[in-house]
Amino acid sequence: MSDSTSDLSLRGEFVAGQELHSRLEASSLSTTDAAYQRDVRAALAHFETAADLVHRVALFSVNEIVEDINTTDMRFLLVESYQGDLTLRLVGGDRVQILKTAKSYFEQFLFNCDTHDILRAEDKTRLERIKDGAVTQGGDPASARAQKIAQFQREKAIKAKIEVNTILPPSSFVCHAFRPPPLSYLSPPLNQELERHLSQTDTRSAPYSSAEFGEVDDADREFVLTLIDLHVLRTLDHLTSVAQEEVMLEEMHRMRERAGDAGGERVDLARDAARLDAGLRGGRADGPLLSKEGKVSWGLRFLEA
Repeated sequence: MSDSTSDLSLRGEFVAGQELHSRLEASSLSTTDAAYQRDVRAALAHFETAADLVHRVALFSVNEIVEDINTTDMRFLLVESYQGDLTLRLVGGDRVQILKTAKSYFEQFLFNCDTHDILRAEDKTRLERIKDGAVTQGGDPASARAQKIAQFQREKAIKAKIEVNTILPPSSFVCHAFRPPPLSYLSPPLNQELERHLSQTDTRSAPYSSAEFGEVDDADREFVLTLIDLHVLRTLDHLTSVAQEEVMLEEMHRMRERAGDAGGERVDLARDAARLDAGLRGGRADGPLLSKEGKVSWGLRFLEA
């Protein structure tokens, strides 16, 4: 644990990670920029510590379904989703390993959602298709189109859900001190409203649990569940992209191997040519191909060596 995160609570680690993630989302820097990569690694450090704290205090039980989880604790289910997203932003290392690590975070997030009865049936089906490699194959165009339409309608429904007055909190109740990361599925005002609302209960939180939060209304819970739903969509999109990139990298590796084999053959031919040329330059290239005794002359025997 670094000095910058060692004195933070679970809530503090989570919020600090979100703030850095928000900065990265809004950044105009190239992903290869040193400052950008510093923020990526710093955010990952915060979420790594948060994940460790969640595990150490056993915040979630495998026997709990979503109705059993406190609203103010539920947000910490998102830790692995953020870890996966941030890992994909890393550059300069082994890309295959980066994809493998990100995929493990995404799959853990979806596994946790499934364990607590949050993951929808259609999301489970889509996840299985990704694992089976269906997303990297041609497939049925009509089926793929129907799936995209269904996803679009779902995203649209989420936007409408957030705009409902009974869910959207009064502006005076929103904490403006913290600007969480925007979500690509929502327009910017709704992005900020949704995650600001999620963060403003942090001022009432205990370090590791929701014991001191008091009564949290249904609107707060609906916001958290909506945010998780959005992260599920993003995670499935990420897993699809990861699967496609893995196939591309594997093909590139095979192409390099084939090029290497071909290059080796060219090296062998060049070496043989050099040996023959050296022999010919030795002054023994004149005369017939066969000797008087019918044996191969020196120059051709050189090729057989």
